Amino acid sequence: MQRALLFLSFIYFISCQPSFQIKVKNGHGYTVTDTMLTRPERYMPFDAEAGYYICYIGPDTGRIAIGKPLRRYNIRDTHSCCVARTFGGNEMTIRVDTAATQIQIEHFSLNHDTAGPYRITDSIVPYRAMMVTLQNISDSAIYLGSHNFLKYMWLEIRNGKNEWIQLEKPSGWNSYCGTGAPHNYLHPRDILIAKFPQYEGEYTAEYRLVWQKPHQPKIISNEFVAPVNSFMLNVVELQIGGPRY
Repeated sequence: MQRALLFLSFIYFISCQPSFQIKVKNGHGYTVTDTMLTRPERYMPFDAEAGYYICYIGPDTGRIAIGKPLRRYNIRDTHSCCVARTFGGNEMTIRVDTAATQIQIEHFSLNHDTAGPYRITDSIVPYRAMMVTLQNISDSAIYLGSHNFLKYMWLEIRNGKNEWIQLEKPSGWNSYCGTGAPHNYLHPRDILIAKFPQYEGEYTAEYRLVWQKPHQPKIISNEFVAPVNSFMLNVVELQIGGPRY
């Protein structure tokens, strides 16, 4: 009887475990563990608005657990005595990892209750995502903005003429008002890990990420392959790239 109960407990235990395996990526001296256990997921519809949600800021040593985006108003970091606000590829690198991961994004809406006034409701939707890592390779802290997502980042796609076309408005490019979010400083040799949703698409194309503050040098990621849909291809054909600096 005892053996039977143990066997049934074991079957119950394994049946309740998620089928998704937590992703582990080994870096140079550190290990990234994606703690996000998936639910049924979807691709993000393309709307030309960039969103690269920050999951980690800190040293590139030991085991780093990422999952949900950092909370918007948590205190993340403080600046050092020397902060670079203008910099290029000699101070920061960008690397995209296309291994499957997931990000859960909160959506808010106003619902009207027949028994009362409008009320705010929210839901969390899981999307397929990719991981982007920024690393400070300089000797000074660098300033990245004041949001829980990467400002000044956007996606580019290579067209049939071997040209790179900007697909999105840079993330937070017009956010000049105070948000209450903490400032993001990347200290020397530290890394920032963010996730960005994959767009739905029936084709594939070559992409790259670009980070650029207004009137500063571009910092460009590695090239990678990801889904593309007809609407995005129309953007490429028309060569509409959103605001350019």
